[in-house]
Amino acid sequence: MDSKKIYDIENIIKKCDSIEDKNQFINYVAQILHENQKSFLFQIYSILKKDYIIKTLEKTLKIMNEGGILKTNINKEDLEKNKDENQDNIRTIGGTFIYLVKTSDLISKDILKKIFWRNKKKKDMKKKLYKSLNKLNINVKDNNNTIKMPNQKEKKNESDK
Repeated sequence: MDSKKIYDIENIIKKCDSIEDKNQFINYVAQILHENQKSFLFQIYSILKKDYIIKTLEKTLKIMNEGGILKTNINKEDLEKNKDENQDNIRTIGGTFIYLVKTSDLISKDILKKIFWRNKKKKDMKKKLYKSLNKLNINVKDNNNTIKMPNQKEKKNESDK
């Protein structure tokens, strides 16, 4: 059972071409790519412009319609053995778009750094924070960014006595 989505490339690209407002354009592209973080799209737009995003999006959609791109840590032999789990071994549409941007021969490493530096900086800061919290024996629940102190209720109850 193949649940692969087929994208209507022609209509998507026409709609992208017709959107004049930068924010509306980025929101539309982010919606297609199923991306919540739009900062790298804004960076690409400001550095490489709308045409680059449209061309890369078109290439991404064609690749996805043809079956997608394997994740880098999967080899073809493992893929053949686990045909039922194929979808887990294929990059998402957003991951494919980012992969195409990062591996493009048209973009220098300096420009790539400008596009993605904020994400890397955020990830590095988050790692440092988690390390510090871990050293302080503070549990962190990452999925909704809440921080909990262990045994918080016990301490409260002891002070009530």
